Amino acid sequence: MNKLKTLLTISAVLIFSSCFRTFFLNLRLDHDDKAQILAIKGIKLYEQVIVKEKKFEESLKVRRYFEHSLDFNPGYKTALLYIAHIDNFRSTMINQSLATAKKYKRKIDDAAAKKQQPDTSDEEEMLTAVDKTLKLDSGNAEALILHKETAETRIRVCTKLLSRAQEVKKKFETSANTALKDKAAAEARDLYYRILLFDPKNKQAGNEISGIASYIKERIKILETEAAKYINDGKTAKAEEIISSLKVLTDTDNDRLLFRRMSYDLYYNAARQKNSARDYQAALRYAEKAAQYALDTRKISDLQNNIQVSIRQKQLTADYAKTLTRLDAMISAEKWESAQELVNDMLSGVKTPEKKNELLSRKKSIDTGLVGLIETLYESGVRAFNDEDFKKSIGLFNRVQRINGSYKDTADYLSRARQKQELLESFD
Repeated sequence: MNKLKTLLTISAVLIFSSCFRTFFLNLRLDHDDKAQILAIKGIKLYEQVIVKEKKFEESLKVRRYFEHSLDFNPGYKTALLYIAHIDNFRSTMINQSLATAKKYKRKIDDAAAKKQQPDTSDEEEMLTAVDKTLKLDSGNAEALILHKETAETRIRVCTKLLSRAQEVKKKFETSANTALKDKAAAEARDLYYRILLFDPKNKQAGNEISGIASYIKERIKILETEAAKYINDGKTAKAEEIISSLKVLTDTDNDRLLFRRMSYDLYYNAARQKNSARDYQAALRYAEKAAQYALDTRKISDLQNNIQVSIRQKQLTADYAKTLTRLDAMISAEKWESAQELVNDMLSGVKTPEKKNELLSRKKSIDTGLVGLIETLYESGVRAFNDEDFKKSIGLFNRVQRINGSYKDTADYLSRARQKQELLESFD
């Protein structure tokens, strides 16, 4: 009976704890909180993407942050203000695109008046500007007039592109060299896409691109299989060559994702093989390449850290006296985190009691120095959190936890900072 009561009591406590935790987390992220976080993210993107980089095509993505912010707080003035800014920017871009279209039309008309052939690139620029304006404002009266007036130019440009595409397609069909065949297929595909960009209903381009696309799709499958085989066999150079061929054919987001994944697998496996062979410098080079293609950096970061640990331990074993001098220099300079990492590495490598005692005496000095550092890091983390720089606060609180995993309420701050940062990143 007593056991049953104990179990029921424990169950009740666990249920209460779970409910309280859920309530507490929800309390910390109420609607106003979420609205503010989304607006902060939107403002940062607005300043980077729209103000600095002038990338209007990303403005709707930026606007979405403020729209979601208003979902949580419909009267949030900051979100409303930035939506107005973005809409004004959109209006500016429409006017600029329209001006560009008119500029190139005048240039083309001047050439025609002089009985000269217009530059094809000017024609494409004009058509692109007209189409961009209509994409931004489908009912724009001036753009609709330009679209009608440039109909013959559109036909002429598509005819030229189709002629060039057919020439390239012939090379694709007759080439016996696989690499040249792949290159021609990719070029022909791009030309047909340009035709469809200016004339989406062009039947010939639509029909021709279908066959090219089927070939490319099949080639990508073949190259993927071949690359995977060479990666598994540890034949890095051959796998690199095949993946380079794969890059030529990539066009869709899925293709580019495949290229990235294959490149990552190649260099990650090569780094592991070199690390196992104790060729640490080569392992690091491959790991750095793998990091460029990583979708999730945690796995490659772990490997890079393991390689660095192996390098450090090798150096420590080779020259204990020099390393001890370096440790003393770190202690003198009060570089406590670096000293802590180094002394722990040294302790894991030494075998004699004399050396171990020598290091433990230094570790006491380091632990004393860390007491002051940890308080500074903690206070900086709290300031960053209050300033809504959650990424910075996460880094600082992580440093605190590496020194002392249970320091004050660091774990609670870290949990909240991660929640807020994840919410920001969930709309990327």
